[in-house]
Amino acid sequence: MKSLLKREAIWSHAICILRIWVGIIFIWYGRNFYDTTKMQRFADFLDGYNIPLPLFSAYLSKTVEFFGGWCLVCGLFTRIACILMVINMTVATFITQRSDLFGDAIHTFLLLLISVVIFFSALDRLTLDAQIRLKPNNQ
Repeated sequence: MKSLLKREAIWSHAICILRIWVGIIFIWYGRNFYDTTKMQRFADFLDGYNIPLPLFSAYLSKTVEFFGGWCLVCGLFTRIACILMVINMTVATFITQRSDLFGDAIHTFLLLLISVVIFFSALDRLTLDAQIRLKPNNQ
């Protein structure tokens, strides 16, 4: 019971679970970047919202989701991936989902918030980023 009431974290690497799970979600949504038919439909959807260069924007969005998701799962370039995810989910939430935070935009907004939390969190020791930083210099 004492550990539940302590001010310190119960497990200092808990953000790892969130980072890996949201990475898997981004990989799942971004996996369509190789399917030209689905990408054309997504580009047509973006064109309806006057997103500039809709086909390029569609490929950029799905590429960021797919490879950014892998970066989150592996913990490599975590903060850079989070910045790209925040930009991507901001467009998805406030432009294509019309800021409907309690309706259609709830999922994209939650992914946006989780990306912000991961960005501002300390790197958990289970990331490749942390492992690279912990290696001693061989000079």
